[in-house]
Amino acid sequence: MGKKSKVLTTIFKNLGLILVVAVMILVPASYETAQAAQDKVITIYAAGDYSGPYGGITTPGMAAHRDVMKYWKEKNLIPGAKYKLKWADSGGILSRATSIFRRFKHSKPKPLLIVVAQTGESEALRHLFEESKIILFSWGASAKVCHPVGKYVFANGASYPDQFGFFIDYVSKNWDYAKMGRNPKVGILTWDNGFGRGFESDVTMAYAAKNKVDIIKPFQFASTAPIDVSTQLLSLNKAGADWIYSSWLAPQVATTCKDMARLELNKKIKYAGSCPTGDVFLKRLAGKNAEGFISTHSYATFDEDPNALWRKMFKENNRKPEDMAYGYPQMVTGTMTILEAYRRAIKKVGWDGLNSDALSEALESLKDFDAWTSPVTYSPARHSHDKLRMVQWQNGKLVPITDWKEAPDMNPK
Repeated sequence: MGKKSKVLTTIFKNLGLILVVAVMILVPASYETAQAAQDKVITIYAAGDYSGPYGGITTPGMAAHRDVMKYWKEKNLIPGAKYKLKWADSGGILSRATSIFRRFKHSKPKPLLIVVAQTGESEALRHLFEESKIILFSWGASAKVCHPVGKYVFANGASYPDQFGFFIDYVSKNWDYAKMGRNPKVGILTWDNGFGRGFESDVTMAYAAKNKVDIIKPFQFASTAPIDVSTQLLSLNKAGADWIYSSWLAPQVATTCKDMARLELNKKIKYAGSCPTGDVFLKRLAGKNAEGFISTHSYATFDEDPNALWRKMFKENNRKPEDMAYGYPQMVTGTMTILEAYRRAIKKVGWDGLNSDALSEALESLKDFDAWTSPVTYSPARHSHDKLRMVQWQNGKLVPITDWKEAPDMNPK
């Protein structure tokens, strides 16, 4: 009887071990989800170029992530939630960005959303995000990022094609066709990469033609950090440019503004650019030569209401002057948008039901959501902001010269 008892004990122990192993094999995903729900942790994953050419605007965005998450925690806006920020720097190197994505993808629990801070990386990795059902929340908003609309791809701002369409509307509206007897001519001076040419598509070029705005071909390109763009400017002047449009950052705009002033082209040609060109850094880099420069813009600027909540937050968290870049208000909007989507998704499906599909649907539910620095609207047909305004450098400050307006939708039909 003693021997039988020992045998039975051994059998039950082995059966118990087998049962435990079976449970671990069959339901690891459920365990991870349950653990995440129990911990109530919202982790924002962020990857991209924080030390390369885009570092001047993306690193202030990291400060914005932290400041907004701190605010949400202090106000307990998602009851009981804890907040974490995990980030990695690609330095603008695609192979490194791919490696970061794969590392983040296998985090536990699996990330529902990753912020990507570089247009080229968003374009190149988009298919991996969609295959993995992880939301790509992109700083960059090029045609290849935004079109076609993908369930798991969202841009934190108006798309570059939509911005260009908004600019075309502005040029057309402010041109006296009867007096001039011709169409206005727009020359392009930009980078020859995903960001620099992110506005370019068959739809945007056709939209310009439809609105009787002539685009000068070929485009003029410059290096990553040009010290002189005189040759490109003289070429566009010879082609009869009335406007020049750029899609790059404040340092490149500053170089262009200085060269235009030196060549006295600023007296006959107007200069404009996409969202990131409207940066307070331009004032420091170009000084009075920036006067009159115009930019499409998706966010509030540091030259507006000093009593705005996000400005108070910036001051209370002892942010430095170098954080007063375009990327800070941009990612104030981004972080507010992400956390509001989490709040709505949790309210609808609960912590246990939280997944990327629920988060995507929550993002699509945002209609003129007050993200502090911009009104945010998404829809199933448009995963980028629908509203923009124009700002202009006037007496050393960025001044809005239009109200917030809906931009033309440049998504291919």
